[in-house]
Amino acid sequence: MKMVSELPIEVEEPPWVKRLIKNLTESLRSSIREESEDSSDGAYNESENAWMYILFVLMFYAFSIVVLMVKYIRREREGAKLEYYYNEFVKREWYRDKNLVRN
Repeated sequence: MKMVSELPIEVEEPPWVKRLIKNLTESLRSSIREESEDSSDGAYNESENAWMYILFVLMFYAFSIVVLMVKYIRREREGAKLEYYYNEFVKREWYRDKNLVRN
């Protein structure tokens, strides 16, 4: 049994079949285009999300380092201030033992 496409005789298709085939091919092409756009958009969104995650993590670590530096600087200032107070207190005359002072 031979198929219609293999027949040597050309058969004219009715106009509604031509429109149907045209509509089907257009819808198939548009759906393929949409799928390719969706996949490219999905890859773009994943890439964008990856960049946002990297940026968030870097900002978190940078903020943590800044906080640690500020705490360290404050501690050093306070330590220097206490050392100054200690040295000033030790140098006072009334603090020294009068028996140990040589004249």
